[in-house]
Amino acid sequence: MSRRRYISSDISFDSRVNRLAVQAGDFAVMLYTWMIPHADDDGSLPSDSEEILYRVIPGRRDKSSEDVQQALNAMRELGLIEIDETAKRLYFPPESFYRYQTYIPEVKRRKAPEPQANSEKRRRSARISADQRETTNNAASPSPSPSPSEDLKDYSSAPVEPDADQPRQHAVSYQPEHLALAEQLRDRILQNKPDAKTPQDLSAWANTMRLIVTRDGRKPQRIAEVIDWCQQDEFWRVNILSADKLRKQFDRLEMQMSTQRARASPLPRDRPLSAAAIYGSLDDEVERISQLKGW
Repeated sequence: MSRRRYISSDISFDSRVNRLAVQAGDFAVMLYTWMIPHADDDGSLPSDSEEILYRVIPGRRDKSSEDVQQALNAMRELGLIEIDETAKRLYFPPESFYRYQTYIPEVKRRKAPEPQANSEKRRRSARISADQRETTNNAASPSPSPSPSEDLKDYSSAPVEPDADQPRQHAVSYQPEHLALAEQLRDRILQNKPDAKTPQDLSAWANTMRLIVTRDGRKPQRIAEVIDWCQQDEFWRVNILSADKLRKQFDRLEMQMSTQRARASPLPRDRPLSAAAIYGSLDDEVERISQLKGW
């Protein structure tokens, strides 16, 4: 069991999580989010409701294992969890669990089941390949057999096209701190314009933040400062609406931010003037003027 998992603010906009709150109540949503830090690296937990009660919410004396079971049933109906009755384990779907738990090694991850359409396609290709080999072996003529038609080509080794609903995977995985910066930019944009078009999947933005850190040599803390400043600036907040624009204009943003802060800062003094020094200087000046005027 891990004591740390990452939960994105995207969960607030998840339609299934919101439907869970409507259909099963706020307790079911709380239980769902609290189960995430208790999940193993394969995204699983024991499916026994009583064990979940004692492990995940031991302080909720007002809840029973029956309450937990009702919440689990609602989660399962909405596709938020999967339950293996044989292994007595419940699983978070891999595509949603590993979207944010990017630090878990591949060898420890649970693989998503292959879509039925792809499985059938592979089985059909395997049968066609077997028929081709049998036809070739039984051919009487030693001459080379003609090339198979388009319908008989072997697709068993062809790459399977990714599901359009799955988030794009980048060659180099970003880190949680990069995702946090992407979320910060998204949140600041939405504060300025609640209906602004921002991506639900922040993988591309997080990867751009990774490039700003690793390739451009910027510190995450400095990036966060520039994000906050540009989204408060009257000009830049309408021009920086994506991570790519932030990276492109980063040097200019950083220079303008530093210039503005320098102008707003008071001039430094060597040491503060005391009241005696201030009033003493005034008395000397009055006496000097009196002597000049002959008072």
